[in-house]
Amino acid sequence: MDLRDVKRNQELQNQAGVKQKVWVAPIDVFTSIKGVITPAVNDGDSVTIDGAHTFPAGPPQEGFVELHLDYEQNKVDGEPAADPLSQNHKQTFVGFYNASDASAAEMMKELKNREVIFLFEQMGPDGAVRQIGTEENPGRFSYKDMTGQAGSGKNGFEITVTAIQDSLLYYPGTITLKA
Repeated sequence: MDLRDVKRNQELQNQAGVKQKVWVAPIDVFTSIKGVITPAVNDGDSVTIDGAHTFPAGPPQEGFVELHLDYEQNKVDGEPAADPLSQNHKQTFVGFYNASDASAAEMMKELKNREVIFLFEQMGPDGAVRQIGTEENPGRFSYKDMTGQAGSGKNGFEITVTAIQDSLLYYPGTITLKA
């Protein structure tokens, strides 16, 4: 794709942040994981996933687990990965899952240190869904549990998903949920 002028958003609708729902699935439960659109013909193709990832037919139906996170506690940062000449980009999501029961603890235990595909929805009018992790370079899920202090603090799990990938990735496909 040729370089070209990209205009600033004139409507000032470039709202920062991540919405409260995110989706995560271990890499080993997929039937197929799509890559980016190739060849890239239209603007944005080289950073857009080419359709929906698929899972084996159920029962039980495999798919993404949906997490509802605390409002205004979630963010994604991207930065060059280690060697500036590597051409890679490190994407890191940090968010807070406000739950502390045994079911939530068990889910965190099952996901910790797993290779995953992680999806999240950007704030703003377009609500674009972004992806962290690819088949070749999956995201890595980790968490920190905390109780906070009586009268202040948070009780739950701070989750982190990190992946080294070529760039931001956009996911326009269907999000199949685990049954």
